[in-house]
Amino acid sequence: MPFKLQRVVYTSRGAPASLSLLGVAEILGEAKRNNDQRDITGALAVGETHFFQVLEGPGYALDMLMRRLEQDIRHSDIRILVREGVAERAHAGWSMRGPLSSTLISRLVADVVSGRLSAEAAAAALGEGTSPSTAATPRLS
Repeated sequence: MPFKLQRVVYTSRGAPASLSLLGVAEILGEAKRNNDQRDITGALAVGETHFFQVLEGPGYALDMLMRRLEQDIRHSDIRILVREGVAERAHAGWSMRGPLSSTLISRLVADVVSGRLSAEAAAAALGEGTSPSTAATPRLS
């Protein structure tokens, strides 16, 4: 039986303004509003030049979101690293967790972009981070 829930893991090159604190805050706010309406959860990591994102939700909702991201001038060179059916969410409760940004996160994003770290390992590392009660605003259900 196919999974109704899908996970997409991707990287994209961020436009310089979108990687600033204000730019990331704008992306995060927009993602939280839109993702709540579409039953999408996930996590956003910000590197020096790239975004790394894990998205979870119904396949049709993820398809629509990825098409929107391809048209978004804040992203270029979008590379889908993983698309898979999953039994449960790794980021349940988060309309969008993040922005995860630190020296360690920047290195993680750079290692994924360069191929030194698998997308699966990076996605798992994001899932083991801060709990919803101590980071960004969790999704309201």
